[in-house]
Parts: sequence; C-alpha cells; structure tokens
Amino acid sequence: MLENSWFKKEKPLLGLTGLGGGVGSNLVAGGGGFEATGGTIVDDGGYRYHIFTEDDTLATTAPGTIDNLLVVAGGGYGGASRAGGGGAGGVRNLSTISVTAQVYPISVGPGGSPSGTGQGSASSALGYSASGGGAMPTDTGQNPTPIMPGGSGCGGPGNVIRSGGTGNVGSYSPPEGNNGGVGAEAIGGGGGGAAATGANAPEPYPNPGATGGSGVQIPWVPTSYGETRYFGGGGSSTGYAGGGVCPSGATGGGGGGDRSAVVNTGGGGGCGGDGGSGIVILRYLLNV
Repeated sequence: MLENSWFKKEKPLLGLTGLGGGVGSNLVAGGGGFEATGGTIVDDGGYRYHIFTEDDTLATTAPGTIDNLLVVAGGGYGGASRAGGGGAGGVRNLSTISVTAQVYPISVGPGGSPSGTGQGSASSALGYSASGGGAMPTDTGQNPTPIMPGGSGCGGPGNVIRSGGTGNVGSYSPPEGNNGGVGAEAIGGGGGGAAATGANAPEPYPNPGATGGSGVQIPWVPTSYGETRYFGGGGSSTGYAGGGVCPSGATGGGGGGDRSAVVNTGGGGGCGGDGGSGIVILRYLLNV
C-alpha cells in the first residue's frame, strides 16, 4: 500500500506543495506555445503534470499533444460480514492524445459507500472514461441482491452466489481491471484489482478473509507524487472466524485491515469500508 500521507483518507491530495520543485497552482501555463490550466500543476523532469482529485476542467489555448493520461475511477464499497471485497475502479493508462484549443471537462469519480448500490463512480477526461468499481448492494453475503460489475469486479459472497463480479465492463483493450475472486463457505472473495483477479476465499471454513487483486504501477507518474505509484488495488473480504479477520489491503490503495480504501487511488473498499476516490493525471513535455 502507499504510505504517503497525501493519500490518507482524512487528508485528500490537495496543494501538492514541494513535489519535484513544481508549483501547486492552477494558473501556470506550459511552454513552447502550448498552454493549459486546470487541476494542480507540477513541473518534474521536463514535463508538466496536471493532477485532478475532483471535478474540474482542463483549458487549452492552442493545439498540442498530451504525452500520457491516467484515468482512474472510484472503487467499490467492500461489504462486511460474508460479503466480498470491493472491486477497484477502472484504471486506464493512455498515451499520445491530441488536443485543440478548448475547455475539456474532467470528472473524478468518488468511491462507493453503503448507500445505493455501493458501486464506485466513473471518471473521465479528454473523451476517455474508466468504469467505477463493482460492489454488492447489500452489506452481507447472505441472500445478496445481484452483484454489480465494474472496472474491476467485487468478490463473490460467502453464501448462495459464489462467483465474483465481472471486471472490465467497458470492454477496453488493454483491460481496465479484473474479475473478483470466488466466495466460499461463509467467506467472500477478494475484490478484483487493476493488475490481478481477487483471491478466492480460503477453504476450509473457518479462515481469514481473502485479499484483493493487486493494483498496477504507472511508471511515468513522478516519484515525488508517491514512491510506489500504484493504483486500482482490490479490497479484502472479512473472514468468518474469531470475530472476523480482514487481511491487509492490496497494493494500489485497496481496503483491508483499515477497512476503507486509500483516497485518490481507485482502490476497492475492504470489510465494510468505502471505496477510494479516483484521480486523473496527465502530462506533456515542456518546450522551454
């Protein structure tokens, strides 16, 4: 999991002062005639980054090329008791995107919670979208209502319906996520992650819960943002033994022993915790 304090649930990523010597502002323009505003702007290694942790706009004043774009949706809620872990929000890592002089809406999806279906919400930028993480609408694996698919699917419940939720509902190539793990007797499966399927529930009963699928590392995100740079980890499920044992969350912000997923990673919630909110990051080369 990311250890950086910027990602703590009670401290959303805001300001970003001190990152790579950049400027935490939304009023800085790029070089070489290509100018853009929006989000938090950071200069690092010859690139300019725009980081969005909430809905905003990217305003460009001339045609240009976005070298890299990361779109991460909100992760799904991780049900308690016998329910499966929440699925991670979809993660899409794109490159070489042409833009014109206009205002582009940026949408950053929040994580899922017990209210409603529990699904995470989609994120979108520059015409590209990622799907919210899957979840079970109910808080328990006993006689659950239908499992919701997502960017990554939630883990299967520990009773009645055992298969995990379906991932990559956007049918993107490469995939935005993976399926949730299979539930077993009284134990739900782990939520799917951007890089791996959620773990199947351990048998025989009783046992600890299942871990979520790991997230994916995005190498072009600057190390000053967070050394590991993983996104989209799946949430863990609660074991049905000794009061319930919740394994640690998956790499990439997935919820585990601390229940809720890490904000701005798209991680799936674990063991009764909320899903992590998404994020949008883009960069282009500075011609100065």
